[in-house]
Amino acid sequence: MGGDFVVKKRGMGFYVRKVMPFIIFQIAADFVCTLLASMYPYLQKLLFDSDQKLTVIFWYAVFHVLDVLINYVGMRATFAQGIGIERAMKHDFFKGRRRMFLMKRFVLIMSVSILTGFRWSIFLILLRRGRSMR
Repeated sequence: MGGDFVVKKRGMGFYVRKVMPFIIFQIAADFVCTLLASMYPYLQKLLFDSDQKLTVIFWYAVFHVLDVLINYVGMRATFAQGIGIERAMKHDFFKGRRRMFLMKRFVLIMSVSILTGFRWSIFLILLRRGRSMR
C-alpha cells in the first residue's frame, strides 16, 4: 500500500526523450533551410552572369518556396516539442500532488481513528473513495 504513494523523481532527460523525434526533425529542417539559404547568393550571381535567366528565376523561386515550407514545418515541430514537454511535466506534477494529497488524507483519518479509538473510520475511507470515483 505504501508503494502506491511513492512519487517518482524524474530528471529533464526523461522529458527530453519524450520529444526527441521533434528535436531531431527540427535540427534536420534547420540544416536543410541553411543549405537552401546558402544557394541564394549563388543564384543571384547566376542571374547576372548567365544567359538563361528564366531557369535561374525558376530555381530561385523553387528554393524560396521550399525554404518557407520547411521553416513553417520546423516551427510547428518546435511548438509541438514545447507543448509536449510542458504537458508531460504538468501531468507528472499534478499526479504526484494528487498522490501526496491522498496519502495525507489517509494518514489523517488513520491517526484520528487511532487517537479516538473509532474502528469505523476505515468504512468512512471506503465510502469517500467510492464517492470520489463516480
